[in-house]
Amino acid sequence: MPLSQPLQKALQANLIKELGIEDLPLEQKEKILLDVTTIINQNISLRLLEELPEERAKELETLLTDFADDPEKLEIFFRQEVPNFDELVQEEIAKYKQQLVKRFAPAK
Repeated sequence: MPLSQPLQKALQANLIKELGIEDLPLEQKEKILLDVTTIINQNISLRLLEELPEERAKELETLLTDFADDPEKLEIFFRQEVPNFDELVQEEIAKYKQQLVKRFAPAK
């Protein structure tokens, strides 16, 4: 599930600084953010599918077919079907950010 614009912004907020990549060329920073966003999108999608009631899976399948390029419609669906949507998204963002920061933190 691609993230909507507001969720994309939340994801990327301070990420460049947290990773310590401020001095990289813009092209490299954009590539890193794209890669990170893709992975987090996948993680969020998996978690949402785990939380989605089984009886709603067919409707999701239809939405994914009809609105694959409309993340806002998908987000509305998940917000209605997964009561802790915002919390879940923030958890996945924070979890991956923490892994990245840990991985790229300068050695002390």
